[in-house]
Amino acid sequence: MRSTFARLVKDDPRIDRAATRFLGRACRFKEIADHGTGPQAVATVVEAQEAIGGAARFIDDIAGLLG
Repeated sequence: MRSTFARLVKDDPRIDRAATRFLGRACRFKEIADHGTGPQAVATVVEAQEAIGGAARFIDDIAGLLG
């Protein structure tokens, strides 16, 4: 999904590159939630808050494009 999104929007000036970077970071959290064990499988409170903020911006940006 992440690479498909990046490919689809690579030349679209309406999409901030931060949206693509956000998806990369969000995938890490999905991997932790799905398969994570041990001390590396932890997200800090700050990371979680940043992910939530990034998700909200991403949704707002895409909703704005869809009108």
